[in-house]
Amino acid sequence: MEIISSNTIFTFRLYDYLRKDKNGNPRPLHIREARQVINPGIRSSMVKNQLIPQFVEAGDPGVGENTVPGRENSYTLISRIKVKSTYEAGTKHEKFHLLTLVEGKSVEINWKKGSHILNFLETIMVPAGTGRYMITNRSDGPSELLKVSVQI
Repeated sequence: MEIISSNTIFTFRLYDYLRKDKNGNPRPLHIREARQVINPGIRSSMVKNQLIPQFVEAGDPGVGENTVPGRENSYTLISRIKVKSTYEAGTKHEKFHLLTLVEGKSVEINWKKGSHILNFLETIMVPAGTGRYMITNRSDGPSELLKVSVQI
């Protein structure tokens, strides 16, 4: 069990399922550090209303890309891509994209030098140098992907 800060590079382990490090020793736990970042004042309603990202619909709600507005101290930009048949996207040769298929059976990602079938709950990293790529839905109904990119 871990607590991961979404805006830093730290992960605090509270329990590690008796896993060992490369020398065969139990991996360290971070109980003291985790206690310092846990906020017991947060309640379910606050999480739902303030902490769960809400996508801003743009255009046709059944297709296209919708983004979560920028959050303070966040290094990532999260988008939801809904695909009925095809959707064209691109890295602009600036930032990589992480794509995870969260709805639908599969999609095909095509770019200038190749392609890849992405199945339900699989993730692919599209390198920044890829440029334009096409997402083709291979499911019976609409598919949905989460796209994560870095905002720095």
